[in-house]
Amino acid sequence: MTITVANLSKGPVLVERAVHIIFVPDGVAGVSETSDVLPTDAQLAEAATFDHIGSPAPTDVIVFARRPWHYVDGKLRKHPEVHHDYPDTVLELDVARGEKVLWWSERGFTITNIAAHDPLVTAPPPFAEMPVTRPEHGVDHPTPTTIHVARAPVPSASARGHEYKITFTNDVVGPIDPNMRCN
Repeated sequence: MTITVANLSKGPVLVERAVHIIFVPDGVAGVSETSDVLPTDAQLAEAATFDHIGSPAPTDVIVFARRPWHYVDGKLRKHPEVHHDYPDTVLELDVARGEKVLWWSERGFTITNIAAHDPLVTAPPPFAEMPVTRPEHGVDHPTPTTIHVARAPVPSASARGHEYKITFTNDVVGPIDPNMRCN
């Protein structure tokens, strides 16, 4: 099996808060993208290197072994437990300030659902329509690469005070469901 280094883009031109969805290349640490087996600590450490995930922000989502992870304190940490120990891994949008969000990746993905984080809570939809993923050129030099971007407008005022799960899939993994909080 040939393992390749992730070819990460610098991303889109930003006017929004961004969440980079980073897919760890197939075969890193001996783990298949489609593996249902929970990776060992050693495999997580190998996947968490700059060559594979770059320098992610705490709110970025690392997809490894069909699961979402967040990179915090030099380690890949399991979702959703990571949000309890590291609240800065939840994307916070300030609705009153008009903050928008986009999710982007070097690989295609589709947002399939946006729902209240707590299934026992009724929360209004944060957006009138589901964000649609479109190809765009990244800001890479000298040659821009194609990246996949789902842009969303400012959440509705009624979304303030609610936390949501943004569920996405692609041709290999899913569902993956990072969190977003509207304040």
